[in-house]
Amino acid sequence: MNRQIKIASWNVRGLGRENKCTDVKQCLQSATTSILCLQETKLELISVFKASSFLPPGFRSFHFLPSNGASGGLLTAWDDTYLQCTRVHLGLLLSLAGSLSLPMVRSLS
Repeated sequence: MNRQIKIASWNVRGLGRENKCTDVKQCLQSATTSILCLQETKLELISVFKASSFLPPGFRSFHFLPSNGASGGLLTAWDDTYLQCTRVHLGLLLSLAGSLSLPMVRSLS
């Protein structure tokens, strides 16, 4: 099995409405990414329950920077089957460090 790491970045322009969260989740499910970077979430707090309303299944790990009023908000989420986060820096930007865990690919020669 050859698993590629795919990263998606999206300015979602707000995740406050339920129907917007549903639309975002459906779109992300079809994208089959490993790492998601969402900008302009416009959310001050993102609980696990809220995150499950817009993240595809398998994206149980995430970190976020809250919005400043009605603007901003960053979220990075990942499939922890393939990425283990070991360090997070929250400041003006959201920085993550970790290690990838990819299945072995064997060549038949």
